[in-house]
Amino acid sequence: YFHFDSCNFVPKLGDTVRFIPSVNPFKNYKDLPVAILVERIDEFEKSACEIVEIIREEESNYIRGFAIDTLSDEELFFSITEAATYYVKDMGDDMLDVDQCFEYTVFKEADGQFKKHIKLLRRIDE
Repeated sequence: YFHFDSCNFVPKLGDTVRFIPSVNPFKNYKDLPVAILVERIDEFEKSACEIVEIIREEESNYIRGFAIDTLSDEELFFSITEAATYYVKDMGDDMLDVDQCFEYTVFKEADGQFKKHIKLLRRIDE
């Protein structure tokens, strides 16, 4: 939940944003989550990656895999459900496949020997 007053731009569906998570202090929505200081992430701030390996498990509806950042060559990890691929922009009816490129954001930073966990945002042509 957020107020337009908390934004430094006019938001529209599909915008990629960053915000500070908080708790709503107001009576009707007391203790519910709220986003404050909402800022749009500009195109140049988005990173791109290329999928290099996909792991599909029969007993799970998750698709897991590895991708390489197109600028740094850093190896990244992603995990997404079959149904959630619908929400990846410009995905169309295609399935995830090796050699596809995507804009991404880091979902969870790397810890120890693990790789950064990323969220695929939009399919791009390279």
